[in-house]
Amino acid sequence: MTPLPVQLSDVHAARERLDGVAVRTPVVRPERDALVADADLCCKCENLQRTGSFKLRGLFNRVATLAPDDRAAGVVTLSAGNAGAAAALAARLHGVPCAVVVPADGVPRKLRAIEALGAEVVRVEQRSELEAAVERLQRERGLAFVHSYDEPEIVAGQGTVALELLEQVGELDALVVPTGGGGLLAGCAVVLQALSPQTRLFAAEAEGAATLAPSLAAGRVVRRSQVATIADGLATSTYGRHTFALAAPAVERSVTVGEQEILDAIALVWERLRLAIEPASAVAVAALRRLQPALAGQRVAVVLTGGNVEPRLLGEALRGSGWA
Repeated sequence: MTPLPVQLSDVHAARERLDGVAVRTPVVRPERDALVADADLCCKCENLQRTGSFKLRGLFNRVATLAPDDRAAGVVTLSAGNAGAAAALAARLHGVPCAVVVPADGVPRKLRAIEALGAEVVRVEQRSELEAAVERLQRERGLAFVHSYDEPEIVAGQGTVALELLEQVGELDALVVPTGGGGLLAGCAVVLQALSPQTRLFAAEAEGAATLAPSLAAGRVVRRSQVATIADGLATSTYGRHTFALAAPAVERSVTVGEQEILDAIALVWERLRLAIEPASAVAVAALRRLQPALAGQRVAVVLTGGNVEPRLLGEALRGSGWA
């Protein structure tokens, strides 16, 4: 059997590299029935991580494991959001240049955040030309390409979320994780299979960007022809090759949720926990609520992956819930 590209030892090594860099984010325990009926719920608050999302864990680990000469030349990644900000901070902490290729129609606030962390934002008008722009920067400047999710070092870094969670809460019956390209879900799968194989692992996806559910049905990675969702942190047209190989055997089910469910979940978490979460995090909360009958009486955790929500969108969610 071919060894899987990420082992538990890789996750432990990533945690050592992240010591003093990534925040050991808190676990919030809502009042019973606050977010989901009849379950003992734990929320892993990666929305309180540096840069506002879990992405720093994987991107820092990847930059740290580059060959010294490659790292010194600088890095380039492709992301209009959380991965771009994480790459920018990882590069700054290593004292190397960083370029982030983004679509010109990316969320302005997130692009400003990337620039504020010292990275160069390279805007591309046509999304079909993004990869070509990355290749040009690699060729012209000698930058090392850092994928936002589908590299073993990224997966190992993201797996530290589950490693911390198990240390903080002990045994779990189920874990619900939002997924787009699969770095976090795959990392959690590695940790659970090694340390808590009895824990049921559920994926959560936005209906307009679901790539894992159809890939599981087909038994291989499939590509979407169109992506449309407010959950921009999950908006990718394909699952990763490495991440699918790691996650597919471990995931019990991928739950897809609609746009209104995402907005409702943003409002619910604000109302009950006073936490601002972005749509990608809300996808997991919405999926959790769909899974309520299957999780009754169990100890369940959900990863709140990020807090970088647009104020306009947060306001829309709150007004729709009758809050404001």
